[in-house]
Amino acid sequence: MTTTTAEITTASVKRTRVTTKDAMEELKKQIQRGDENRERLYAERQDVTILRKKSLLIINVQTNRQKLIDLKEQIKQINASILESNLEVAKIESNRRNKLKEIHSWGSERRNISRELNTLEMKEVIATTKKEISACEKEAKKRASKCKTLLSEISKLPEEIVDYIRGFIPYEVRNQMIEHTYNPMRRLIPKMDKWLLYAFIKDFYRNPNYFAYLSPEEAQRHTYGSPTYSPACVNGSITALRIRIMRPIVEMKHKDPAVAYKFLSTIAILIKPDKVYKCNYSLRTLN
Repeated sequence: MTTTTAEITTASVKRTRVTTKDAMEELKKQIQRGDENRERLYAERQDVTILRKKSLLIINVQTNRQKLIDLKEQIKQINASILESNLEVAKIESNRRNKLKEIHSWGSERRNISRELNTLEMKEVIATTKKEISACEKEAKKRASKCKTLLSEISKLPEEIVDYIRGFIPYEVRNQMIEHTYNPMRRLIPKMDKWLLYAFIKDFYRNPNYFAYLSPEEAQRHTYGSPTYSPACVNGSITALRIRIMRPIVEMKHKDPAVAYKFLSTIAILIKPDKVYKCNYSLRTLN
């Protein structure tokens, strides 16, 4: 049987006709294949990203590990430097303590030497003063036998007349009159406090007439700014100052009675025997 061309075409059209349902299924399959392909690509991309991050992390870990090694080495060097510095500081501190011990030791030794020096000085001053007092008393006794009656009669006169007569009386006799009336060495000087004794001794050594009698060594000790500057008015107890003020008075009574009279009369005028003077600054300046 012979088949025509029209029949073949009609049969072919019938075989290739697709329904809507089939078309929808085909589209869904395409979408699914596209999603799967997208997910596969995304997964591959994620894997690449993870590998890249992992590689960076490895690099960072290696870098940080090296930094840590370097830091440990630096810490080791710093600790060594700190230890060396601590040893140096300990050495300096030890030297400082040793020097402080030496300073304290010398300070204690110096105080002992100063006390010994003051003791020897006091002994020397006492011995010298006793000798000079003894010599003056012997000389005074000789003069007193001649002047005793005259002094007794003069002392009975009114003070105005005594003051007038005093201008014609030698200083040796005036000093005897002051001692006879006031006894400043035993009655008045013990009434003076340390500051007042300091002022009188200082004025004694400032007096040109007394300063001229000093030995070169003593003059240097009482000259401010000299290497051996150590005046008699300082560095001593009140007992030492009482002894030190007696020395120049006794010396000047023998060497220059006018200077001794100035100080004896000042003491007799300013100091009252019934009063103990304590830091009375108004009495510390002698004119």
